[in-house]
Amino acid sequence: MSLREKFIVGVQLHRIAVKAFDVCIRKTNVYVNYSMPGIGEAHCSYHASGQQHTKKHGNYEWKRMPNSQWERIVEFKMEPGKVITRSACQDAVGWEVGRLASALHPLNEPADMMVDARDFDESSLLLFKIYVVGDWAREHKIRLGFRKVTRLRFGTGLRIGIEAFEASPSAPSIVSIETF
Repeated sequence: MSLREKFIVGVQLHRIAVKAFDVCIRKTNVYVNYSMPGIGEAHCSYHASGQQHTKKHGNYEWKRMPNSQWERIVEFKMEPGKVITRSACQDAVGWEVGRLASALHPLNEPADMMVDARDFDESSLLLFKIYVVGDWAREHKIRLGFRKVTRLRFGTGLRIGIEAFEASPSAPSIVSIETF
């Protein structure tokens, strides 16, 4: 198994290609890395221990608990190396298509996965789901209001699956839109 693998996801727009994110596998740790103009760096981690968290600007995300104390947002799931079906690396992430050119950096390196969004409605959302995929994972059914655009599985040891969807703004909500 390779100790480090990196996969870049791009989006082709009418006048430019942009970088949506990259997925980096280090042993059995998975990092989904984002960089957006004016926002800075952010990543979602799925560690070998099963711990998942998000960092923005190098800091953990926090939430206020009912007792007014602050707690770091951490989730514990199955260890990535033991997944036999599918385990999400993070919640769905997405952007409004009409804002992609200004929300993301231009793509300046070859992409391993390219989503062609040139025929998408400007008000629709481009959504991505990122998973650790085991040998027993089945193909997902498409939810009403969503159009699967493409999918890719990659990785030489730990396998990662990325699915891209187009959704109308009125589609049932399965996502949270991050402002990072």
